Amino acid sequence: MTSRVGQGAPRLVDVSLGSLRLRLDPAYIRHAEDKSGGPMNELMLAARFDSFRPAPAATPLQPDMTQADADVLILLLRPADATLNPADRTSKLYARFLESDTWSHPGGLVMRRFSSKGPYTGEELYIAPPEGRRFAARCIRPRQNHDGLPDTCVADLRVEAIDVNVRFSPDLLPDWEKLVTGVEGLVLSMTR
Repeated sequence: MTSRVGQGAPRLVDVSLGSLRLRLDPAYIRHAEDKSGGPMNELMLAARFDSFRPAPAATPLQPDMTQADADVLILLLRPADATLNPADRTSKLYARFLESDTWSHPGGLVMRRFSSKGPYTGEELYIAPPEGRRFAARCIRPRQNHDGLPDTCVADLRVEAIDVNVRFSPDLLPDWEKLVTGVEGLVLSMTR
């Protein structure tokens, strides 16, 4: 079901995400088949990091590019998982797979590498001290000989009753606070 809100305002679409109801501009919705709204188990959105407005349609990587667009955030929204809050993942899930060494990172984050004997081999964990409850992102370890695939970080956040999986460029790690605040604001604007 769609509606027009005022003259010149974007057309909004209503989405049922589990038992939750969202209302949003369909320009955020990544998959064309989801733009008509209705009930679904998950919803993929794309937003620009600089403005948290809808991102343009995806463009393919060119031979000399390592990122299609480092300013685009991909958000996967799902009803909150009652078994594990994203704020607890660092201590309850990731901690046992981390090496002991730590490195400071711009933006006040701490970086720890995952061991080579676990499910996150080849990744690094960036956390906001002290325990990564506010922010933790798994990132693909930078490669010397780039394979042409985009470098990616993944962070999971809970915004009220919605779990948000955010995929973003590692270039945005120093601005993690803006990323968290922007994603929270965007999701909350869709729930009101």
